[in-house]
Amino acid sequence: MKGHRVTFLACVLATGTWCAPSSPAQATESATTANLNKVTLGGSLYSRLSLNDSQPDNSFMLRRARLSADFQPLSFLQGELDLEAAKAPAVKDAVFTLTYAPWLRLSSGQFKKPFSLLETTSTPRLPLVDRGIVNDRFVDSYGFGGRDVGAMLAGELGAFSYAAGVFNGTKGLEDIDPAKDVAARLTAKPFAGLRIGVSGAAKFRNVPGVDYPKRNLFAAGLDLRLKLGLLDLVSEALWGEAGTTKHGPGSVGIVTYLVLRLPKLSEMLAVRPLTAFEFLDDNVRRPDDYAMSGVVGVNLHVAKLLRVMVQARLTRSTTTSSTPEERLVVVQLALDSKMPLSPQTVGTSDAEGSQP
Repeated sequence: MKGHRVTFLACVLATGTWCAPSSPAQATESATTANLNKVTLGGSLYSRLSLNDSQPDNSFMLRRARLSADFQPLSFLQGELDLEAAKAPAVKDAVFTLTYAPWLRLSSGQFKKPFSLLETTSTPRLPLVDRGIVNDRFVDSYGFGGRDVGAMLAGELGAFSYAAGVFNGTKGLEDIDPAKDVAARLTAKPFAGLRIGVSGAAKFRNVPGVDYPKRNLFAAGLDLRLKLGLLDLVSEALWGEAGTTKHGPGSVGIVTYLVLRLPKLSEMLAVRPLTAFEFLDDNVRRPDDYAMSGVVGVNLHVAKLLRVMVQARLTRSTTTSSTPEERLVVVQLALDSKMPLSPQTVGTSDAEGSQP
């Protein structure tokens, strides 16, 4: 390994270019060479009808209208650009990745922070129509996850994988804070079918002229995914600080969903019943300040391209909780497709988003 590092450093100094390591990574580079100059175009269209007991009590919505392009001009350089037309901001992901070896990759640009299994699971692979009340609190309200501009190191080593990054902490908006956010995630696969993960995040705030009740905020998470026979179980627990007062509040959330992977009806059709449960304690220092939410539904997968998702959610909360109560039924059509474009593959499709 020492020889690899010396060779890599000498090559960088002599040529000013990034040099992939020699064996054992040569095999990986040779396999990657076939993908050089390959561009993969993708698209997603999600349309839904929502029926609920709040205003408006029923509405159609274009939930997602996205175009993406993945490209690899060099064996060690990959790029990704995702554009959203249904809602702002227009640029979702804009990131390039330099790969030295499977255990060391450097990414820079705008992309999701490595925090929370539910948040980092891409929408085409998520069986739920929404990520729910716990994700809304920790990611959308507190800002511990989600997209941001920054840099990240990641890699895989045996049964373990890691990711750690530094970000502006402005959710892609203009950076006005000299302090930064950090986020990290470590996962392990002790045996086939089981994956365990831990996440951590910190927000360091230092905008000139702003007096914060608490400048440094922290969050942590523990998650697991278990595939056992026809069952696919995902569970995650999160803790995080709001920073609205000097001593808190701290919030705790638990999310669990279960998907039943029934045998395919045919090569083109698959039915996936599911259920989910969430518990959110807004302030662990204050009693009777919580909300609960439950989901039941079924997803119909058509040819690995289209999902017809019918799900009902019931949310109940105490009078002191900031989470509103809701009864909601959603019917969503989700189309996800990817097509690699290269001299050898034009006209073929690689739609792997919904994975029935």
